[in-house]
Parts: sequence; C-alpha cells; structure tokens
Amino acid sequence: MKSTRKRSRHAQHSSEEPLTPETPTKRKSKLPENLTKMPCTRDSSVGKRMRISSQSETISQDVLNWIENFKQFSELAKFEALDLLSDNCDTGQARYILKKIEPRFQRDFITLLPKELAMSILRYLEPKDLLNAMRTCKAWKLLCDDSLLWKDKCKLLPEIPDHFYYDDSDSLDWKRIFLTRQELDENWRTGRNFIKKELKGHDDHVITCLQFHGDRIISGSDDSTLKVWSVSTGECLLTLTGHTGGVWCSQFEGDIICSGSTDRTIKVWDVHSGQSLHTLFGHSSTVRCLSMHNQVCVSGSRDATLRVWDIQTGECKHLLIGHMAAVRCVQYDGIRVVSG
Repeated sequence: MKSTRKRSRHAQHSSEEPLTPETPTKRKSKLPENLTKMPCTRDSSVGKRMRISSQSETISQDVLNWIENFKQFSELAKFEALDLLSDNCDTGQARYILKKIEPRFQRDFITLLPKELAMSILRYLEPKDLLNAMRTCKAWKLLCDDSLLWKDKCKLLPEIPDHFYYDDSDSLDWKRIFLTRQELDENWRTGRNFIKKELKGHDDHVITCLQFHGDRIISGSDDSTLKVWSVSTGECLLTLTGHTGGVWCSQFEGDIICSGSTDRTIKVWDVHSGQSLHTLFGHSSTVRCLSMHNQVCVSGSRDATLRVWDIQTGECKHLLIGHMAAVRCVQYDGIRVVSG
C-alpha cells in the first residue's frame, strides 16, 4: 500500500511539472493525467458531442486545467503534446479539429481586395482559367463575369471589327461574343458540329449560281429553273419556272430574287410566293452577272453592256457602254458600279 501511494504522489507531481526541452518525453509516454481523464471513445457521435460542448457555456475544469498547463509548455513540448493528442483522436474528432483549424490558413485575397485591383489581377488569366475561377464562389463569379474583363479578351480575336470596342453601351455581352467566336473557331478546326445536307432537285443539270440569305438558299441551273431551299431542313420550298434558257446568275435581297438567263431576260421574283413580278427585256445576249442594292439591280451581259434597272417598276434607268467584250462580273454599292 505504501509503494502504491508513493507512485501515485510521484505521478501527480510529474503531471504538474511543466515539460521542458531538457526533459523531453518519448512518443510512447502518456498524456498528462487531467487530459487522460477525458473520455476518448471510438463512437461516431463524438465529433457531434464535441461541437455541442464547444458551444456550451460551461467547460470541464479538467479541460481548463490542462489548457493552463499547455500554455506553460515549451514549444517543443507543445508539439509533442499535440502529436500525442492527435494520435488519441478518432476519425470524428480529427475531422472536427481540421474543420476548426483549416479556416485559419484560408484567405480569399481576391474578394478582400478592392474591385479595381482584383480585376487587374484577373486580367492576367487565360480565358479558360477565368471560366474555372468562376466556379470558386459567388464573389469570384461576379468578378469573372465582368463585361470589361471579357472585352479585353475579345481584343485578342482579330475577326471582330475594331469599332466594336468603342461601343460604351451595356447591350453587348462580351463574354458571350468571345465564347461564341471561340466555339466557331474550334468547330472549324476540328470539324465538330457540322451537319452535312445534300440538296437534290436539279437532277443531272449543272448548278450555275448560288445565293445564301438568312434561312434560305437560292440555286440556279441550266435546266432553266431556280429553287428555294430551307437551310435548316434541306427541303425544297419553291421551284421558280419561267425562263426559257439556262439560268446563269441570281441575286437575293430581302423578299426579292433577280435572275439572269441565256434567254437574254432578267426576271424579278417574290421569294415567298414564287411569283414572277417583272420580266426585264433589253439585253441582246446572255445575262451573265447581276448586283442588287436597295431596289436597284445592275445587270451585265455578253453583249458588252450593263443596264441599271428599277426593280419596283421594271424600268431600265441607265445603259452603260464601254466594254469591248462580254461583261462577266459586276458590283454595285448604291453609288458606283464596278464591272469586268
């Protein structure tokens, strides 16, 4: 009995004596007695109980005493005590410690900075990195969604006209413009998302001209017809018949189609009904080329002349003479006519 009491007094004395670097403890040594008195079970509800106890107003006196002793430990002894404490924690308790400690080492410097400084930093990110940063949190998403930020990225795209960048209105969604352009470029490079459609309707005849406008394609053929196709479905919507010779040129603007033929005439069509509105006579040979602008059509022919027509009335307004051979191409911008 005496020896037992002596060991007990010795243990009590050693637990009250602060640890120092001169008296290091081994890894297998026990924790201070007042700490070992704390229940340490492998129950999954321990973490929950600890969270509840941390919020309570009363804390166990044993815990308070151990904390006071811990404050008196040397730095080395504190590390050793923490090592032993972590070794005696189950999974739930270790997870709770991590949850309490981790926020101390996390600092969202982007959100804490003024918006101007944060934007200056984010401008150095590549577009794909900006998209990934948006997933971090709501604050980062708001910053990375900024229109001015994506406007700078759009300046890297040579396909966008320069005058776009001087538009100060909020109507332009620069992020959408950039992503759409990137997607188109990627599709062209890789061949993705291409839907191939084959439009059949002119049988074995040669397709001599094509026009593309909105959701419609206009094809002309040496079978003396024109056809109106749907881009989305590939369906033939209308067949325009009336020429007595092969169709060699066509123009499509708004609701009007103009076509020139080897029958030396120009026909004006309504694209919705397919009806012929006017037949323009004047050329003495094949009508080889056409150009339209604001209800005015300029035609070039193998008779070496050009004619300027009013589409609404069908009247020939001007006859242009000067070429010595067939006119095969023409362009008209509303003021000038260029022909070759």
